[in-house]
Amino acid sequence: MDGVLCDFVSAAMAVFGHEYNPQTWPPRQWDIAPIVGVDTVTFWQRINQLGEDFWTYLQPYPWMRDLVDAVSEFARPIILTSPSRSPHCLSGKRQWLINNGLGDLQAAYTPLKHHLAAPGRILIDDSASNGRKFEEAGGEVILFPQPWNAMGIYTLDVVDYVRGHLEELTR
Repeated sequence: MDGVLCDFVSAAMAVFGHEYNPQTWPPRQWDIAPIVGVDTVTFWQRINQLGEDFWTYLQPYPWMRDLVDAVSEFARPIILTSPSRSPHCLSGKRQWLINNGLGDLQAAYTPLKHHLAAPGRILIDDSASNGRKFEEAGGEVILFPQPWNAMGIYTLDVVDYVRGHLEELTR
């Protein structure tokens, strides 16, 4: 969800008075805290203080609907998202799905995405670490192009990119 369907990074950086620019993002830098000049504990404390609204009102990426539709051409999408440790994160993410017309999709909220891996299951994720674990557990992965992972800046049309990989994996 975050980093694939909605823009967590821009919202998180704004909390600290910074603006996200994919063109200047340090390549393969996953952790946002050092970019905004705080430690990881402070980073999450500030986001958690914003409660459910932080998660509920994340901006959807412009390709959100097209990406969900493209995935739907191959299988029924299931939203798989890692909640933060805040008790408000899960309810905020659920409300985000409803607000953005995805409330009818099944969703699983867990940092242990690899526990849902199996042959024939495909994870689309912006985290290379999540992807490695999912593959090791028997699933297939499409690493979603973002500046903070090995794919770098998002390439061409992300919907076509994902669709092409889905075609290969489902052949």
